[in-house]
Amino acid sequence: MAAYRYGVSNRATAAIATATLIDFGLITPEDQNLVTDKNKVARARQKHRNKTQHKEMVEVIDVTGIYFDGRHDKALSNIAINGKCRTQTSVEEHIIVIDQKSRHLFHTTLEPGHGINIASSIYSHLQKNGLRKRILLVGCDGTNVNAGWKNGSIVNLERILSRELQWSVCLLHNNELPLRHLFEYFDGKTSGPNSFSCPIGKSLKKTSLRFL
Repeated sequence: MAAYRYGVSNRATAAIATATLIDFGLITPEDQNLVTDKNKVARARQKHRNKTQHKEMVEVIDVTGIYFDGRHDKALSNIAINGKCRTQTSVEEHIIVIDQKSRHLFHTTLEPGHGINIASSIYSHLQKNGLRKRILLVGCDGTNVNAGWKNGSIVNLERILSRELQWSVCLLHNNELPLRHLFEYFDGKTSGPNSFSCPIGKSLKKTSLRFL
């Protein structure tokens, strides 16, 4: 498990394990039965992979709902221009999908800003993991990309599945809109996330908070 976690090769893992057993006195010149080689490490890794995959398949059986969220990240990629390799920065959207018990199911990377892309990517993973017919509920935040009535990711997923799903949508983004419009109506648009530039904002800077 540690070899997987830190990306250590089979040969290096075998050398570390053998050296540790020698330090503890479990391997001696007379008794070398516990000497570890790379083939033994490879067999142990394969056994661990099979055990983990079987456990995940058993746990996936009870999945009936999925929740997903994403964020935009900058990614570096190498492209060839006129025979020269150059580094290019692009924006990618990383989507994380969990089940109703907060267990990680899968993650995917796609182009940002399109609900159909999110829905298609989620569907392909559901199909791959045998969850297409089991999913009854989908949860996400309330942005238009996800919860839009016409072309949101949930609507597109329902179209691909040819059936309706139960929605579990976080209303945080919807609830902040009335308060935002109220501030913009009385104080004008803000110049940044932490600043107010018109009368109300300037007055707030001169007042102190009082708890009643």
